Amino acid sequence: MKKLLGFFLFMAFLGSLAFAGPWGIVVNVSSRNIQTIDLGQSPPKVYGPFLTGSLGTSGEEILDVAITPDSNYALISNFQGHKVYRIDISDPTNPVIAGSLSLGSFYPEDIAISPNGQFAVISDGSSNRELAFINLSSFSNYSLYTMTSSNLYAQAVAIGNDNSTVIMCDYYTKRIVFGRVNASLTGLVSESNFPSDGYPINISISPDGSTVLIANSEGSLVGVYQIIGPGNVVAGSTPKVTGFHERPQSIAFSPDGKKAYVVCSNTSGSLTTFSWLQVNGPGNVTMGGERVTNLHAYTYYEYFGIDALAVSPAGNYAIAGNPSSNVDSRSRVSLINLSNYQATAIDATQSDAKGVALFNEIVFAPTNAGLERKTNNYIFYKEYINSLTWQANSKNKSSISKYRIFRKAKDAADSTYQQLTEVDASVFQYTDRGLKKNVYYTYRITSINNRGLESLPTEIGN
Repeated sequence: MKKLLGFFLFMAFLGSLAFAGPWGIVVNVSSRNIQTIDLGQSPPKVYGPFLTGSLGTSGEEILDVAITPDSNYALISNFQGHKVYRIDISDPTNPVIAGSLSLGSFYPEDIAISPNGQFAVISDGSSNRELAFINLSSFSNYSLYTMTSSNLYAQAVAIGNDNSTVIMCDYYTKRIVFGRVNASLTGLVSESNFPSDGYPINISISPDGSTVLIANSEGSLVGVYQIIGPGNVVAGSTPKVTGFHERPQSIAFSPDGKKAYVVCSNTSGSLTTFSWLQVNGPGNVTMGGERVTNLHAYTYYEYFGIDALAVSPAGNYAIAGNPSSNVDSRSRVSLINLSNYQATAIDATQSDAKGVALFNEIVFAPTNAGLERKTNNYIFYKEYINSLTWQANSKNKSSISKYRIFRKAKDAADSTYQQLTEVDASVFQYTDRGLKKNVYYTYRITSINNRGLESLPTEIGN
């Protein structure tokens, strides 16, 4: 899966559902700017718009956004401007452009970033039969890959969690195309394809990399496929899910992969609808609930590959927007409580919001850790103390709830580390007392966020 959609001025979460989440980034198409949202606050706080006038000129559209696994950069596609921008989002309150690539006559639309963060694949939303491969280690050049079959196109693209399998939708010829990335990350080793039951427009791959779901627009169905090896895709045991009244456009899996959620658009300017699917196993998917709620965007047809749906890392809520090519002042981003499927309308500062992505929920270790050996001289004895200090890591985009301190003897194996204590997130020091004169220790300190996720440690010692 790749990105999401539209801008939202987030309000408080509905009901009793606690609101805590990652940061988000939003692409506003025609105004050609972005905004970021702190989802850890209640209500969420919106920053921006940023980079107005720097992401294209009048008449151009920025469409899609995808975030690197380390959440330091976002890639944004400018369709008519033939460009891909790299945005430094390490400080989400102040995103800055960190480079751009001009892709000639290529029309960049859908962006997929490999799970290992090494490369990105971008689809051409026009009638060109090309994919663009970008090596993300330098973001200084790109390679264009031309489809080997003269009648095949690629308007939407996704990368499997094996960092090798690439799957594409060819809306024009109603086919699913797939292959394996070559060693140089510049194209595919080979291509295979088979027909789709409808008009494929978007792709989502399950977190475990086994199940592929294809949103078929005009067929009003979801195709089900299974990845059985690098570059090897077969039809699922339940090859399609039917029963949609509207046209599936975007699909997002729950974090555990047991459910998938579907945003369906209309052609008449009616409300977007929301459904969910039950994932019974690899390639085995059935309808869970169709039209469980109406969303608050009015849609007219769809964009190729632009995801209009994202699920939070905790799986408790989703955000959805307008996947349509229309600009409608009634279009609002929806916040969906996934426990009861209640949706609330979120007023947008822009009515043309399309691409949205959530930052990965990475927890970073505390910084500037220090250790000072102290001695307290009492009348009858000396007390030896190790005084530890540290600072909060500004890279953390989720709320830190506490710090955890571990200790081992200086020359002992890492397997002997034992937890000493936990302290509140407002505490940045710890005193290890009652130590012997010539006994020294090494310490590790980790950050714990409000969902219980723990960072790698920072290590200090005598």
